[in-house]
Amino acid sequence: MSPDAKRRSQLALLAAPIVWIGLIGTIALLASPDPQELSEEVAALVGRDIVVVGDSLVVDAEPQFRTVLAGTELRIEAAPGRPLSRGLEIDGTLVLDELDDEPPEIVVIALARNDIGDDDHAVQVASAMDSFPESCVIWVNGAPAANDAMRAVNDVIDDAAAQRSNVHVADWATALDPRTDTWLSERSGALTDDGRWGFARTVADAISTECL
Repeated sequence: MSPDAKRRSQLALLAAPIVWIGLIGTIALLASPDPQELSEEVAALVGRDIVVVGDSLVVDAEPQFRTVLAGTELRIEAAPGRPLSRGLEIDGTLVLDELDDEPPEIVVIALARNDIGDDDHAVQVASAMDSFPESCVIWVNGAPAANDAMRAVNDVIDDAAAQRSNVHVADWATALDPRTDTWLSERSGALTDDGRWGFARTVADAISTECL
C-alpha cells in the first residue's frame, strides 16, 4: 500500500466513530418530541405529569403509550391480571396512597376488565376518586361492552364520571367494538399491534380532550 493510500485508510478509521456519534445524535433528536411538530392537543400535554395505572393491556401497549404521550412526565404502573382491589398495589404499597402526597395532574386507571363480578367495585371506585379530588382522572372502561358483567362494571365507571367533574371516561369499549377483527388476536384475545396503538390513542385522545 502506498503512503498516500495508507494515510487515507487511517483517516477513514479515525472518522468512522465521529460519523457514528453524529448519527446516534441525529436519531436521538428525531426520537425526542418537538412541540412545534406535534398536534396542538398533544403539544399542550408536553411536560404534564401523567400516571397510568393498568393491567396487561397497559403492559402490552407501554411502548405505544410512551410514543403517543411523548414529552410528558409519564409514569406507568401496570401488571397483568390486576383488578381495582389489588391493581393499585405496587410492591405492597397502594399506588394511589403513595401518590397522594403529591397528586399527579392526570391519572389514568385502566383496570376495568378485571373487575367483573366484584360486588365492592362501586365502593372501590369512590375510594380511589377520593384520593384525587384535584387531578384530572381518565378511567378506561372495559370491553366487550356486550357482556352483561362488563356492562355492569362500565356503568359504575359512567356513574363516577357523572357525579364527579374531574372524572372522565376513555371509551375503549366503543373504540374496540367495530375493530375486534384487527385489534384483537383471534387465537389469544390479546391486543394486536394495531390494537396496542388503538388502545394508547384512545387514552391519549381522552386526556387531550378532557385534561387540557
